[in-house]
Amino acid sequence: INEKKGKGIPVECRVCKICGSESEIEDEFHFLMVCPFYDKLREEMYKALNIDCELFNSKSQLKVLFNELLADYAFYPPLRMIGEERYVKVADFVWNAFTLRATMLNADSDE
Repeated sequence: INEKKGKGIPVECRVCKICGSESEIEDEFHFLMVCPFYDKLREEMYKALNIDCELFNSKSQLKVLFNELLADYAFYPPLRMIGEERYVKVADFVWNAFTLRATMLNADSDE
């Protein structure tokens, strides 16, 4: 994702090759929260965090997973989880999703 930014590829040309969308820009938010290709992994992460995925569907809410706006969600018990434990679960999702992404991109380049 950052590789495309570093190469100076215009934003409008950074479409997601994983989900096949012609209009979805592959940015961090798309990768972490939107891309349907990672739905199963995302659901597993939400389940591990005891989070209702319907509450997390915007860029500002994504910050909650990384402990930034936690005070805004103090009413939501799963987010009171110790920060380190939450980070490990989010990191597991990111690692598994990147691994899956790399596998898919490598398979596409072999064809």
